[in-house]
Amino acid sequence: MSDASTIDKSPAEKAYGLRDELVSLINRYSRENESDTPDYILADFMISCLLAFETEVKRREKWYGRQPSMTGLKRSIAKKIEQEIDEAPEKE
Repeated sequence: MSDASTIDKSPAEKAYGLRDELVSLINRYSRENESDTPDYILADFMISCLLAFETEVKRREKWYGRQPSMTGLKRSIAKKIEQEIDEAPEKE
């Protein structure tokens, strides 16, 4: 099922939207309180888990001799997360 808000968006725009929605969802259910970790860090962790899984799926496909699908989504998300980590203020 396709949501009208995701139509004609680039993979990077969809990825950033996913991150924003994860942050909102984590915050809505106050899941950041359990670990005393900011919601955006938890969202980045969840995206990192998805990226790791996607990487391993591609390795599995290669092992089976099948062509893994290639997308720029992984690179776009990783670049965005790295940029935000670099720009985050240091806590004293």
